[in-house]
Amino acid sequence: AWADMREGISRIYYARSSNGGATWLTGPSGQPLLTGANTPAASFQQFLPQIVFCPNGTLGCAFYEFGLKPSAFLIDVVMASSVDRGNSFGNVVTVTDHPWDPAIDAPWSHGDPNVTFIGDYFGLDASSMGFYPLWTDTRTGIQELWTDRVACVTVGHLPNYGQVAQIIAGIIQDGGGIEIVGGRIIRVPPWN
Repeated sequence: AWADMREGISRIYYARSSNGGATWLTGPSGQPLLTGANTPAASFQQFLPQIVFCPNGTLGCAFYEFGLKPSAFLIDVVMASSVDRGNSFGNVVTVTDHPWDPAIDAPWSHGDPNVTFIGDYFGLDASSMGFYPLWTDTRTGIQELWTDRVACVTVGHLPNYGQVAQIIAGIIQDGGGIEIVGGRIIRVPPWN
């Protein structure tokens, strides 16, 4: 995923490959992350995308969105997710509870007081509990790092693998025992 100016404004594009980049399902120049009803307002700039899978197979992409909100130019953190391995992204949510001003406590670029920037401290990780975006935010009057948890969207239903283990003897109160796993008899030692 990357920020792309081909539309004359910064939008998030991404490319998909199922074979380590030998070929691209989206074409090598990628495709827009958000389309249709999820297309952002024409004046909003999107940048610094991060992309990661939740253990349940949901693919998430978090990014900054800058624009007029409602009467000042501010930034929100936006999260989009895909339940079809990146074929499409829906479930678009604004992570920040209110937009923040990138001009507050902005450091000078190379010491030049006429050019400021926000820290590019932006990240995304995931666990079975959800996505964890990390971003710079100025709501307290200084640039600080913030995080939140965004639930992973459920990816259909999990396949039924049938019986995982059958206890034959013991194991109660972890005194060890015997079980069958995948048709094989397994001896389970105590406290294991």
